[in-house]
Amino acid sequence: MRLDVAEAMLPVSNYTMQAARVLAYVGTRGCYRSLIDTLSDPNFGAPGEIIAVLREETGAGFGFDSRGPRARNQEAIIAWQRWWDENRASFPESLDEGPPQDTAVRGAPAGARGAPATP
Repeated sequence: MRLDVAEAMLPVSNYTMQAARVLAYVGTRGCYRSLIDTLSDPNFGAPGEIIAVLREETGAGFGFDSRGPRARNQEAIIAWQRWWDENRASFPESLDEGPPQDTAVRGAPAGARGAPATP
């Protein structure tokens, strides 16, 4: 199968989700900063996929709804930026520094990055 045919079969949001998951998996400061910065980019067409990955990894959502009112989403973006300011030091600068430390939001679901293990 030719690549252009395969690409036409998948919506762009699937590529976005895959790219966001890769960034979250790598887990460096630059990767998470890119994910959070993308939320405030008015030219980016799939913020819901970025939020889904951030929620999975951190346990937080801060009320962002890609179909919701712009003002409410702006508040959520500010909350994400505040979260980043408070937690960025726990993320490695590079892969040589090892995995991120505890970065889960208080009350995060089990399995979220940094969430306490369930007994």
